[in-house]
Amino acid sequence: MIETVTDRSIPKYLVNRNMKLELSGIAALYEKDFASAEEYFRKQYRLLAHAQRKTGRTIHKGAPLYNWGVALVNEGRPDEGFPKIAAAYIEDLLTEGKERARSGLAFELLTRLGLPEEIKKETETAIWQRLASEQDVSDPVTLADKYMTVKDHHIDFLAYHLPFKRRPQLEKFKIVLSGPPDKRVFIGGLYKNIVVLTRIVEIVAKQGYYPQLVGEILKDILKTTAISKEDMREICFEILEECKYAIFEATFDGGHYVEIERCSSMLEKGVDIEVLILLQPQYPDPARGKGGTSMICDPKFDIEEYGNLRKLPRLVRGFLSENK
Repeated sequence: MIETVTDRSIPKYLVNRNMKLELSGIAALYEKDFASAEEYFRKQYRLLAHAQRKTGRTIHKGAPLYNWGVALVNEGRPDEGFPKIAAAYIEDLLTEGKERARSGLAFELLTRLGLPEEIKKETETAIWQRLASEQDVSDPVTLADKYMTVKDHHIDFLAYHLPFKRRPQLEKFKIVLSGPPDKRVFIGGLYKNIVVLTRIVEIVAKQGYYPQLVGEILKDILKTTAISKEDMREICFEILEECKYAIFEATFDGGHYVEIERCSSMLEKGVDIEVLILLQPQYPDPARGKGGTSMICDPKFDIEEYGNLRKLPRLVRGFLSENK
């Protein structure tokens, strides 16, 4: 087991200043002002690093490193953010020891990112050896770069899974989605099928979930604001990625097929989204028909046929209850 350094606490004269920077950074994260959050956490880290040199002992810097990493990722810089989170884990090792560090936020996120167990074990051993031989452990960022491998698939996963996601189009048009993410249901389909889509919205709402039909969400905004096709596509993607569930009426080919393809991509990256594809059997299956596509046949999707609107409640209720 990695032993705990005797005292890595923050000096009393810095406690208030450190806390002020941390609270300001967290507030900026919740406001999705990631540039400001990054600045606060960078200042917090540097404050503690300077105190190390002044006091001649190491100080725990895990919180600013972890939060700094979160801010960087949400600025679209995951390649810079991942090493900060890895460094936060090294700080936990130095302060808490192996067993307690493995129950911390940094270790949990690194595990979810798929960082191999052997790398984590090798890192723990290396840090222990440095401590035992009284080598320098004051710079966790350098140690993380030395011992912890970063791969592209970790970065992709990280960008999707951190709790704070930058949604530039939703911010630009001041779009606020109803309900928590784990109760949101994206509703997609061809708008000439609006009767079916509206019925799906009603069924979802009756189950206590929050349907997200893009046309309805943008109804008031479109009265006063023109939205380009490119912006509209990004808005759809951003709303989709804020939902735990997606239901598509996919009988007819249309723009919603791109959203279905995005769901496949999200699933490949390990994103937790459940997808239901609804098809009317009296029409040719677009996955097999002329000009159709196989993208709706992803084996991870639930695919159901309905002959009339009376069958929809059972199918939608079953999908939501089975995938809670």
